[in-house]
Amino acid sequence: MMPDQQANLATRIAERNMVLLGQHYEKTAADLLAARRKARAARQETLFQIHPPLKGDPTCLTAQGMLHDPSDPVAEARSVVESLAIEDSNLVLVYRSGLAYLPMILLQKATQEWPNLKILVHEDRWEAVWESLTSLDWSVLIPSASVFLCLGENADAEIVSLLKAHPSLLSGGLRVTWGTKADEEGMRGLKDLLSALENIAADAPERLANWKKQVVSGSPRRKQRESVILCGRVFEDQMRGFQAGLEQNEVSVKRVERSPSMSRFVANEISWIETCGECPDIVASFNRSGFEPVELHEMGLAGVRRIAWFYDNPQRFDLLSPDFEHFDLFIVFDPHHISCLRSKTGKRVEHLRTATSFREAPDVPRPARCRQAPAVSFVGSSGMRRLQGFAGAIQRCPDPIRNMIENRTREWYGTDPIRLHNELLSLPIQSADLPSWQLLGLIEEYASMYLRLNYLQIVKPFGLMIFGDPGWADSRIPGTIPEAYAGWAPDYWTETPWIYRNSLINLNLFHVQCLDSPTIRVYDILACGGFLLTEYRPCLEEEFSIGRDLETFRTPEELSEKVDYYLRHDSERTKVARKGQERVLKHYTYVQRGADFLRLARSLLEKQ
Repeated sequence: MMPDQQANLATRIAERNMVLLGQHYEKTAADLLAARRKARAARQETLFQIHPPLKGDPTCLTAQGMLHDPSDPVAEARSVVESLAIEDSNLVLVYRSGLAYLPMILLQKATQEWPNLKILVHEDRWEAVWESLTSLDWSVLIPSASVFLCLGENADAEIVSLLKAHPSLLSGGLRVTWGTKADEEGMRGLKDLLSALENIAADAPERLANWKKQVVSGSPRRKQRESVILCGRVFEDQMRGFQAGLEQNEVSVKRVERSPSMSRFVANEISWIETCGECPDIVASFNRSGFEPVELHEMGLAGVRRIAWFYDNPQRFDLLSPDFEHFDLFIVFDPHHISCLRSKTGKRVEHLRTATSFREAPDVPRPARCRQAPAVSFVGSSGMRRLQGFAGAIQRCPDPIRNMIENRTREWYGTDPIRLHNELLSLPIQSADLPSWQLLGLIEEYASMYLRLNYLQIVKPFGLMIFGDPGWADSRIPGTIPEAYAGWAPDYWTETPWIYRNSLINLNLFHVQCLDSPTIRVYDILACGGFLLTEYRPCLEEEFSIGRDLETFRTPEELSEKVDYYLRHDSERTKVARKGQERVLKHYTYVQRGADFLRLARSLLEKQ
């Protein structure tokens, strides 16, 4: 193979591996890229160099010598595996995995012979990680439920933290092996790591016995306060607000978080209680559970009630996934999603609106990076990241799909949102690259972006300023919208309240999946004392008085007219903002929504 062909191949391998790493180990991927940028900025010379293969498989040359046998690194890895006397239930720690030959051979053997084997992959040298990702195909290793990657300078601490939280992983016995040639620095690190693991193993039997005792006794209704576990990796700020709201209702609340890769790796009959730290009354997840089917099943046997609250259209998830069958109750943010979810799952489905996380009017100083208050502001996502996730999976002809969606959206622009959504769902779009539930997400994202950009283009001449993710500056966004991007995303608690309160007009634009439900943005703008101009939805009239608490628009023409009017009528605008704030803080915080949630949850507990 010619040098330029080798370089192109390395680039393709690296790109594929990094996409997978970002999907399954988001923080690790970000840390790796940051380490690469830091090294380039410091002009550090690499101490790791890929060595040309003698038999088709490369090794890596370092100052201490070759990481792997240059004659046949794969055969070397197989020999190590054979010498380990591995049993099916073992946890194998591969210390300093180098180019990852040993983990890959272990995974092959696990697939064939040891279905319960768990493999911890350790590599604390970012350069070794990078060289491996650009040399070998990790497409089987990264997503495997049998493998967990602990990479980078904090690899030792990650392993200690993982096993301290989940000592059940040690129940089948621990095997430790080098993934590369041993070196003096690594020997010192491994000695310290093994000392920490010995302490964890010594305490593990007692801790496991106590947790198993809780499981056997079932969910402890004898406690004075009900216990709720919140889990999920989305809507961080809203979960924090919801937690505070539940606590105001005299409920014990704890939030837990596990990455999907960790959840798959640790899942067993007791891992859920290791994560929770107790046997709670209720486990509530947002959008998707942080727990695996075996864990949800065991929760049910222990008397724990399991609730999934969808903050997105539930049809954007694989409702045939095994974890959904174990929930006792589904909650949706929009009532129009109830019938579909109920028909597909056969489970109880209830509707509960969102709320504001602010329980009182926030008083925060002007952010240093905000030089002046905007005339018209929009705070929200560009949608580019979600779109790239969906569209990136389509290997052929994504542009015709986008054009079809935009044409249908343009046809029903400014009309009934339910009719628009139905028209979008009726489009004859198919893709061999995406399942139907992900294709729905793609359609909704394209349509939402098209509508959002059209409305924002209308108000841009009035002094629009957009706050959010860097996707707003993407060159693929049409028109002049990127010119209105402020260049930063405000912190929810310390910066967003000032923007809402001081913008003359705050704009709310609904996502197309919000058929008839207020968004969190509606409640937050009003809670912070901001004047809100929002797209119309009938549900707004159920909680607010339009023209007194907030203002709405139904068409592009009405949007332009009302922006122009309220920019010229300060006293009316201020009066509406004050009334809206009073109403939200009195009726629509997560204290009130928390009480509504507990009413639904307690109805499940009463049936036991």
